[in-house]
Amino acid sequence: MALLGNLTGSSQFFNDNAFYNGAVSSSLRMQDARLTETPSSTGNSKKWTFSAWIKRGTLADSYIFAGTPYDGYNGIAAIYFTSAGQLHTYYDTSGANPYGAVGPRLFRDTSSWYHLVWAVDAANTIHKIWINNELVSTDTGKYPPNYDYGINRSGSEMVIGDGAWDSYGSTNFNGYMAEINHCDGQYLEPDSFGETKNGVWIPLKDPSLTYGTNGFRLQFLQTGTSANSSGIGADTSGQANHFAVNALAASDVVPDSPENNFATLNSLIRPYTVTAAETVSDGNLNAFFNSNAVSGSYWSTFFLTSGKWYFEVNVIAAGGNADVGISNKPSYAGRGTYTADARGNGYFYQKDGQKGIDNTFTSYGATYTTGDIIGCAFDLDNNTITFYKNNSSQGQITGVATTEDGFIPAIEGFNGTRLIANFGQDSSFAGNETAQGNTDANGIGDFYYAVPSGFLAVCSANLPEPTIGPNSATQADDHFNTVLISTGTDSETAITGVGFQPDFTWGKSRNSAYSHQLYDSSRGATKYLESDDTATEATDANSLKSFDSDGITIGTGSTFSPYSNGNNVVFWNWKANGGTTSSNSDGSITSTVQANTTAGFSIVTYNGTGATATVGHGLGSVPKMLIFKNRDNDQNWRTYHVALGETKAVVLDGNGASQTYDFFNDTAPTSSVFSLSSHEDANRNGDKIVAYCFADIEGYSKFGSYTGNGNADGPFVHTGFRPAFLMIKNTTSSADWVILDTKRNTYNPVQNNLYPSSTATEGTGNLIDYVSNGFKCRFTYSTSNNDAKVYIYMAFAENPFKYANAR
Repeated sequence: MALLGNLTGSSQFFNDNAFYNGAVSSSLRMQDARLTETPSSTGNSKKWTFSAWIKRGTLADSYIFAGTPYDGYNGIAAIYFTSAGQLHTYYDTSGANPYGAVGPRLFRDTSSWYHLVWAVDAANTIHKIWINNELVSTDTGKYPPNYDYGINRSGSEMVIGDGAWDSYGSTNFNGYMAEINHCDGQYLEPDSFGETKNGVWIPLKDPSLTYGTNGFRLQFLQTGTSANSSGIGADTSGQANHFAVNALAASDVVPDSPENNFATLNSLIRPYTVTAAETVSDGNLNAFFNSNAVSGSYWSTFFLTSGKWYFEVNVIAAGGNADVGISNKPSYAGRGTYTADARGNGYFYQKDGQKGIDNTFTSYGATYTTGDIIGCAFDLDNNTITFYKNNSSQGQITGVATTEDGFIPAIEGFNGTRLIANFGQDSSFAGNETAQGNTDANGIGDFYYAVPSGFLAVCSANLPEPTIGPNSATQADDHFNTVLISTGTDSETAITGVGFQPDFTWGKSRNSAYSHQLYDSSRGATKYLESDDTATEATDANSLKSFDSDGITIGTGSTFSPYSNGNNVVFWNWKANGGTTSSNSDGSITSTVQANTTAGFSIVTYNGTGATATVGHGLGSVPKMLIFKNRDNDQNWRTYHVALGETKAVVLDGNGASQTYDFFNDTAPTSSVFSLSSHEDANRNGDKIVAYCFADIEGYSKFGSYTGNGNADGPFVHTGFRPAFLMIKNTTSSADWVILDTKRNTYNPVQNNLYPSSTATEGTGNLIDYVSNGFKCRFTYSTSNNDAKVYIYMAFAENPFKYANAR
């Protein structure tokens, strides 16, 4: 099927997902390019609103929208991202240049879409900027009253994708833009362009807007190169303010959009790189490997756990070597440096015709070289993978080893290799081939060759619907939520805003050195344990008095120290089964279980026997993390984590490294029970024990590990969702556990940290970025990113990657 010149309504640019409004079907991929339009009439240069959906590429200086100078640089305005990730505005009034950062936020997510609104009403000294409907700047102090910005002025060029004064310089936007609206003479806020749906900011379809003299709407539905209604820069607002295109072609109009996010190569991952010789461009699809020493790699933004998937790679230059395939070692995404044992882990087709399976290379198919197109069809439901050279099958590989953490489309090369990937968004491979327009089994995508029957493009519309998510019966904050209290009191207080009746509440003062206190509805209100010490369970009738329908109640004169004395407090809350427990006889010890199988969480209480035993946990799936506490004796909190395995444990109340124990009887948990030795921490004869049990739920919770690299460009950890809560532990050396969440830090970098093993007040440090599909370590700290240290983590979602906005 040929790609149509006019893409309006074309199936490969359509995402049939009832969650969205069908508002945006395509975007413009930009790099070293610009759109320009010079008004012939003056509109309102003191009042206007600019709105655009943006997906960042590499993290370089990127100008989004600018107006050219007039009258000797008197009246210039622009908005742009810096290479550090800050959003900046710039304007010039007689050379004064009062420009700068728009707040402290950093925008370094390259895997999904942001929505930007820049609204100005200079006569009323209003200058506001929103990202994803969150107000990020009201800083009017540096903008003089009634200032003339030069935008909408006759003869003053307006530019999209570059600084107006910097023709194809280092400030060009790198990435994708979609649904751009500019309203001349209108001050508008984000709800004129989008709406919030179950916690996700999405575009409105055909918003009701007044565009004014020089306003415009760019939907990128056309592919022509002229400044007219058939061009890439066609204005569809009705004003006919069409933009001229510079260094853009039909191939730059792609189906990647905020309603159907396509995979790209993830510039936040550096799994095997040892030099700066690897670069990625053309919307993070074009990878160049210049090192002549070792192979470099790029992995995709999507980690896939089930289904049938297809992607293509155009070999622009074969270089020293070229590998196309899938990695089955997601944890290696965090290494940040090349390791000999890591290269090739997974299933790869090399240019010499060999196949590589977990770093073992054997004869497979034909050799390939510059100009060839390699297809990869991997079936995670039937454990097969087939590679194609120029649409000719090289044979099916069967018995592909399954992995719970998923497979990652990946490419590798060195010494001049250049590979361009197509996950379904561009069959021209950035204009290097003639577009063919083949779609997948769902009618989505733009592939060079016919897609194998039943296989799909790697995009969000094709991801399976999560059981917990914005388009499901239940959302993430129906099962986990964080609540902040700015000033505690000593009077009885109902703390609301949780959104459900919590069954496990963990509280900590942020500004006073009090213990963490943990309550659950199975043990009953008023009974608490402290994660930072070994103390037995305590009871206080005026501590947490009740678990309520939307929160908890704290008693009068409470000795619940995190809440008293005017403290600033955080409460982390999980839902189990509303306090309703049941007897469980799956193990040799009969337990009392309160389980939320939808969210993979259960509270288990039992009496120890002092002998090897098994205990039913009620999850119906294999738990990945277990936290135990002896309620009757001063014993350590013991933690099982899947990444450490059944022969090791780490304490929650201390900062020590993991140690080898027979604590779990050297037996991994099953879908029905966990195993115990006679160790007194969790099985002392006659003692009451509580265990908090957690299972992975795709798109909602994740329990994994990564290896630090001691670098500000630290490990990227894929969770499959945008995190809301994260707890990390260095298991190689002594370091405190650390807890981070999105309520204490509403933007990146995430830095306000509390330590479960310590009474310490809240610390700060630029630890990580939360992004739409996981988190990225950004600085060197023993608690999160020391070189060669192994870290375990538990994470809970804000939104699954299928729907998550960039952060």
